[in-house]
Amino acid sequence: MDLAGSPLAQCQVVNISSTGARLNLREPATLPESFFLVLSKNSDVQRRCELIWHSEKGVSVRFLRPTSEKRASYIDDALARMGFKIGEDAHNG
Repeated sequence: MDLAGSPLAQCQVVNISSTGARLNLREPATLPESFFLVLSKNSDVQRRCELIWHSEKGVSVRFLRPTSEKRASYIDDALARMGFKIGEDAHNG
């Protein structure tokens, strides 16, 4: 979703780490340089992202860390509970 809260595109998380993610887009989309990746149906788990690269079918993003390390830890724990595999680096591969 954009920084104002409007949906941008549907995607599938291909790879995720504590620093970023690689996403497959369901349909081609133009994305802004910064946006929120929503990782739960009720939007409770989100990460603010910076676009690293973009193709017609996918994107790679870097997570912009929250100012609070406690908040960052909460998000990492929530991702782990949701079954996302946390890897070393989502940008490579």
